[in-house]
Amino acid sequence: MWSEGDFRGELPPQRRKEWLPVPAFHGAYVAAVFVGALALYLSTLCGGLFPGEPAVLLALHSSVAPLPALTHPLWDGVVRLLARVPPGSLTMKMGVFSAVSGALAVALLFHLLACMRTGVASAAARVRHTAEGTEWIPRSRSQSGDSLLRHAPALIGTLLLAGCFPFWFVSTRAHTDAFGLVLVLGAAAGVALYQRTARRSALASAALLLGLSLAETPAALLLAPMILAGAVGAMVRHSHLVLPFMADAKRGHLDIRLPLFGTGLVVVAFIAPILVRAAFLLGEPAAAWAEVKNYGDALLAVVRAMWMEDRSLIPRLGWILLGITIGFPLALVVGSTMGERPGHRGLPMLAYLFSSVFAVVLVFDPPFAPWPLFGMSPLYVTPYVILAGWAAAAAASALRLMLRDLARTDLPAPLSRRDLTPWMRRRMAWVYTAVMIAAALAAGTRHAAQIRGSASDLFDGFAAEALDESAGCEWLVTASPFEHVLALAAAERGSPLRMLDARMGRTPAYLRYVAASFPGDPRVRGLSDVGLEAVLLDWFARGEGLSARVAVLDIPDLWTAGGYASVPGHFLYRGADAPSAEDLAARAAGLGAWTNRLAEMRAQSEALPRHIRPYGAWIEGHAGRVLNDLGVAFEEAGRTNDAMAAYNAVAAHDPNNYSARRNRERLARSSGRAEAGAYTADLERLVVRMGGRVDAPSVSRVHGRILDASAAMMRGLRAAAGGQVDLALSEVLQAVRLSDDPKIQMSLAAVLEGRGDLAESRQVLDELTRRVPGSEAADLARTSLALRTGDFDTAEAGIRRASVNPKTAAAGEILAVLLDTQRGALTSATARVVRMQTLRPDDPAVLSVAAYVAWRRGDTEAVRIADQALTRRNQKVPLVAVLAAAAEASQGRLREARKRLEETTTLTPGYAPAWDALLRLDYAERRRDVAQGHVSHLLRLRPSHPLANLYLASFQMEEGRHAEAEPALRIALRGMPGDPSILNDLAWCLLSLNRPKDALPFARQAVAAAPESPGILDTLGLALMRTESLDEAAQILGKAVKLSPKDDAIRTHLHELRGLQTAVSTGKKGNADGAKAP
Repeated sequence: MWSEGDFRGELPPQRRKEWLPVPAFHGAYVAAVFVGALALYLSTLCGGLFPGEPAVLLALHSSVAPLPALTHPLWDGVVRLLARVPPGSLTMKMGVFSAVSGALAVALLFHLLACMRTGVASAAARVRHTAEGTEWIPRSRSQSGDSLLRHAPALIGTLLLAGCFPFWFVSTRAHTDAFGLVLVLGAAAGVALYQRTARRSALASAALLLGLSLAETPAALLLAPMILAGAVGAMVRHSHLVLPFMADAKRGHLDIRLPLFGTGLVVVAFIAPILVRAAFLLGEPAAAWAEVKNYGDALLAVVRAMWMEDRSLIPRLGWILLGITIGFPLALVVGSTMGERPGHRGLPMLAYLFSSVFAVVLVFDPPFAPWPLFGMSPLYVTPYVILAGWAAAAAASALRLMLRDLARTDLPAPLSRRDLTPWMRRRMAWVYTAVMIAAALAAGTRHAAQIRGSASDLFDGFAAEALDESAGCEWLVTASPFEHVLALAAAERGSPLRMLDARMGRTPAYLRYVAASFPGDPRVRGLSDVGLEAVLLDWFARGEGLSARVAVLDIPDLWTAGGYASVPGHFLYRGADAPSAEDLAARAAGLGAWTNRLAEMRAQSEALPRHIRPYGAWIEGHAGRVLNDLGVAFEEAGRTNDAMAAYNAVAAHDPNNYSARRNRERLARSSGRAEAGAYTADLERLVVRMGGRVDAPSVSRVHGRILDASAAMMRGLRAAAGGQVDLALSEVLQAVRLSDDPKIQMSLAAVLEGRGDLAESRQVLDELTRRVPGSEAADLARTSLALRTGDFDTAEAGIRRASVNPKTAAAGEILAVLLDTQRGALTSATARVVRMQTLRPDDPAVLSVAAYVAWRRGDTEAVRIADQALTRRNQKVPLVAVLAAAAEASQGRLREARKRLEETTTLTPGYAPAWDALLRLDYAERRRDVAQGHVSHLLRLRPSHPLANLYLASFQMEEGRHAEAEPALRIALRGMPGDPSILNDLAWCLLSLNRPKDALPFARQAVAAAPESPGILDTLGLALMRTESLDEAAQILGKAVKLSPKDDAIRTHLHELRGLQTAVSTGKKGNADGAKAP
């Protein structure tokens, strides 16, 4: 032990805070940590593709994805550099780079933590103040193993970071976080080196790395304040920062040269990568899709993207998360340190032990970990770095309490023997160190099998199988989390297959990419303004050879909505008129091998860590869905045994697939199989697990088709209620093929009527009334449809039949009112309404027809009264709401009308008259921005919506995009045939495209429909002039000028025509074909 003689007559001065030297053999320890971490990460490296952030980041930065990568400029440069290195795939090379970065980050963190105070100090004694005076307490000599004890807290913190799942994950896959953390910790290491050596070069290096880290990763925003605070403190300590208010000899002096120099380096290092990234962006194909036209646009795009990423760094309640990871442990450690007094060390010791143990538990994501509560991504590593740091601080404080003041004499008698107390405390320190290191190793070891088991075998196999199935296709449509995985796999194969990601359907840059991908299809380019949903629905509905060009991963309804049969493969759906017998036979022959492959995939999925398990579960569920749909195809083709085998395979593969179990139970029961009872019991158990009630139409969208007419009908009606009438028609047609139930036929007629196919709807109803002569519902629907089409004789006959039947007499009265109204007999209709209101004053149908008759009479007050009566009864009738809105609009109360229509479209999105009224109100108020939103919504639901296409075409014509406007106008004309405004717009559009011969027939039809419209006459006159029919053009334009003598455009066209006539008459024929409209 030390004695006073060892101090040579005097005790050394004791600082309040000791600056300890770097422990012995520190370089060897750092090298060992780097080599060990690198070996760990390389041995568990994911050599293949991986979904989620790794695939997204790699696809964006390698330009495989069509969107530009605007953030992480340094990592982007590494990706592009390694892409030029020949050996190996880019995925493998970036994985190795991440492993090296992760090992460097671990080594840097170990170095920084080792520089902290551990309590194994080199000072000979410390001072203690008592009531009797100052007492110096000697410390023991250094012993063997103290170097390891000094590194023990750093080793504990490093093991926590290196072994936690998120950091392990990003260090074994192509990810930016490990590289970003290297830059941040490198800056911190530079500050630590400057703090101990006062070398200005170390501070300059730290400034450069800090600036680069701020440009590279948003994680630097959380750690930069601590690094800057350390740098400022070190500059003050080394007198490199002198301010006038400082005490003693520094008072009144100013020296800020080094801080200014360091700040300049940070700024330069921060700005330079951004400027370089903006310059490279101009040369990328994605620049055009991002509307980057010059360097200023590129720089603004990069800065905006970095700002958005920084804003998303701290999600909702993120500051509370920082309080948990920083504030709480900091208060615990600092408060306990302040409480380290002789005789009061039990509480600090317990606090440090609790801190270190709590960090070990929390960093390895137990069920009570707070990250999901705060919406944190499991791959967000900054909280784990902070936790590792304060865990090391807690361990250092605990060791300090155990190892110092070994010569204390104020202990209880059994512990005051000097030959026992130091031995006990040193052994306690070693036990504590061993236990903490073992705990960290044990917690990290349990991730080894999971990380290795998730080495992308499942995902590589899925991608390979999907690409094999899509051989020969040009496009693969998906809405899955594997879009970038498939894109990268196709790029590595050299396949020309391109992706369409439905999840990106409203991203402007992605929609511009879609438009650029179809240069010869103006309809696709036009609908790209609306959204990818509209593009896909319209593209599949046109069906231009898509069977051989397109495969669908997880949206088979696209094929159904386009009128194709959705043919399932292993993972993809192809379109066909019907599944071929040869393909079904081949699939039946390979069903056993595929079932074994599914079992292998399920085992691989179950081996995934819980953070990654959802990706494996998606593949499992999707494979089960496709196989169930294959069973349905077998059953529809009459191969019931193969269908049963497919359903059984799905039931064995996916314990939660409801569709396959229901199909299996129905097939077994209908075919009289002995297993029907067991299948029924299995289905009932699944229903209980799902909460006791299953919505079959909704479940079938996830688990696959249910071969049941009622389920298909319900899916169709729900789609119709949501405004998706094209999808509704395909679903109801499937139900019709499965059953001849009159209710399904009625549903088909209703969907056709809502779609505007009135002739087809009437044909269905006529067939139904012939097949079921006594069907009252069919007779009423047929009568109502006759009223809508203007067939008053048929409607009157139907009303008479309904009136003599007591069950339909009330409906017959309402139809009679509508017939009188349609014929213009408003007095008779009003009398009927009054009589019905007297008998049934609370009937919503009576109030609705009363509002309609009042509107036809122009009695807006009666419409308002009817609407209020329905509102008091808490009943919403869309027709009355639209009429009330029209009444309000006619009175100039446009705001109230808009509010009412928006509420109606929200409650009943499938009610077309409400949307039409809302669009017309947008036009009346000249609110183009609002109208564009409504048009986009309607076209995403139904690309063939006539009025929405008309407004879309008008927007595009205003922008000079006449090629895109033409198909929209033709679709609008099909839905509203004979409409003079559509005919005129189409003729003008064709004239603008310099196709006067094509424009002339439409212009003539428009004039026939509206002969007194000056604008329409002007269009016809211009078309005649362009086709050299000058005399007729003169007559038409002359009439237009008489109708609108102040219209300068018409007068200009007439003047141009007279000039042409003069040139012809004098033999100087002008180039009439080159004339342009102003």
